[in-house]
Amino acid sequence: MASIKLKNLTKKFGDIFAVNNQNLNVNKGEFLVLLGPSGCGKTTTLNCIAGLEMPTSGNILFNDIDVTTSPPHSRNIAMVFQSALLYPHLSCEQNILMSLHKTSIDKSEKNKRVIEASEMLNINDLLDKKPHELSGGERQRVATAKAIVRQPDVFLLDEPMAALDAALRQTLRSELVNLQKKLNTTTIYVTHDQVEAMTMGDRIAVMNQGKVEQIGTPIEIYKNPQSKFVAGFIGSPPMNFIKGKIIVENNKSFFDSKSLKQKVELNNSLNKSNVNYLSFRPQNIYLTNDQDYDLELKIFGIENLGKEIVIICDDGENKIRVIAETFSSQINDLVRLKIDRENILLF
Repeated sequence: MASIKLKNLTKKFGDIFAVNNQNLNVNKGEFLVLLGPSGCGKTTTLNCIAGLEMPTSGNILFNDIDVTTSPPHSRNIAMVFQSALLYPHLSCEQNILMSLHKTSIDKSEKNKRVIEASEMLNINDLLDKKPHELSGGERQRVATAKAIVRQPDVFLLDEPMAALDAALRQTLRSELVNLQKKLNTTTIYVTHDQVEAMTMGDRIAVMNQGKVEQIGTPIEIYKNPQSKFVAGFIGSPPMNFIKGKIIVENNKSFFDSKSLKQKVELNNSLNKSNVNYLSFRPQNIYLTNDQDYDLELKIFGIENLGKEIVIICDDGENKIRVIAETFSSQINDLVRLKIDRENILLF
């Protein structure tokens, strides 16, 4: 396994910065997730690490050795793509063996590695089949086995489950994490799915416009987002935002907005400099019939998820989401809402 360092990594396509002066450290044996929307630079970063793209400037180090200009085959990496890249005319076993084709490893060792990888991924009964005979999940398992047999220092996975159905993604998530812990191989996983990121990564690097906005454990990112972008991107249903401003009255701080029935008094420990938005998660606002309420909004939509109901309300500028266990109102009804003061964030 290898540690990875990106130092001032920049990649431009014409005048467009795909990756913009990025610094990132990946520890040995770590499962790091690069998370962000389409076009934020995740895949370009991964391709630079793999050697498939040459950086415009900056450096890439494996175990403190500069590999910025080294060809991909000399970096001892293995990559799994969104689309399982398998030779259609070869059996699964032959596909897996192709990863070892240009090596000096003897035949018995090659066969041993194929057997070990097949057992890890539970694909022993697929080895004689051709790719067209497999399901999408089975093809991804074979592609992963093809990467494993190389025994690389680094695994790079570029949205390998994006094309799979939800139930299969859920199964493969736990399998991939379990496999990574067994092998203890440094892994970088690219996704735009924040549920994947939260459930799989040791740490998450949230990217936006070619830069890492925040890096930390899933809990750190969820509980203490450092920017409005990170707060809005992490969490399902997403964070709620109300636009307004801070005012001070009688040495007390309040948040004032045209959406609010009354000013919300703020905890003194909150950082209140340059605030434009008061935010809270859908589980931190609740329905009330009391006269002491913060918002009275019209219901825009209702999503019944079985164990809970997500009520989407419209404040004129934003959609405010509320999680409830039971609910009897209809779309266009007015509801009163109360915000939990202990779980407010300001941006």
